[in-house]
Amino acid sequence: MKNFIPGITTVMLLCIVCFFLPHSATSEFIRTLYFYYMAVMVAAAFLGVAAGLLKWLLTGSTTTLLSAVRIFGGNFYTDDKQTFLYSVFKGLIRHTWEIFQTAMGHIYLQTQNAFNSQKRVEYWGGATFLILENQKTRKGVSIGTFINVYIKDVLKTDFETTITSGLLFMHEYGHTFDSRKLGVFYLPFIGLPSLISAATAKPVEWQKGMLTHDYRWYEMSANRHAARYFKKYYSFDWKVFEDLYPLQKPSDYA
Repeated sequence: MKNFIPGITTVMLLCIVCFFLPHSATSEFIRTLYFYYMAVMVAAAFLGVAAGLLKWLLTGSTTTLLSAVRIFGGNFYTDDKQTFLYSVFKGLIRHTWEIFQTAMGHIYLQTQNAFNSQKRVEYWGGATFLILENQKTRKGVSIGTFINVYIKDVLKTDFETTITSGLLFMHEYGHTFDSRKLGVFYLPFIGLPSLISAATAKPVEWQKGMLTHDYRWYEMSANRHAARYFKKYYSFDWKVFEDLYPLQKPSDYA
């Protein structure tokens, strides 16, 4: 519960600020923006819960319902490695500077949860992970602090062990740093280009298993953020795996 208190505090502060803003065109714009923002977030959660209730009635499984609630809770979840005040600050960033990807990420995870059966939701490091298991492909999608990871099998360990030893999970977590840095510019400068790049990626001839997408600046930036974070807190040596998740382009890259 302690990881949610800073996030709840953040939302309360935003509500208070919006309520006491002096009357002006700017303050009305802000109030309107947050009214629709909260309406969209609640609507997405409601649809996720509705899909979960329907699956519960039809199949007896509560997985989708509980996952929908946990995904919504991700809006308030913060990193337990940070102080209370810094967690509140990061929460403010999430619901102001990162407002568009926070909304889109929440909607995306609720949708994925509603239409996929084998999954689990995990909180880690201030981010919310929806892991889709037994998939035909292995990939990840990061939108703000909401991360969707596809894996070909099922998770066999606790999530702390999974993420601190799984490069795909660490890489996707690395994107959250650029989301926080770029804010409202993240979707047009990283989100959309990354989507196009991943869809049009081609194999790199001189390195087996690598795609042109892996050498895009935003992908390597995520690797560098992850390398620093996991070295600091877990002494993880990223260089051992740099041929799979590069930190920079090789000198002979065409």
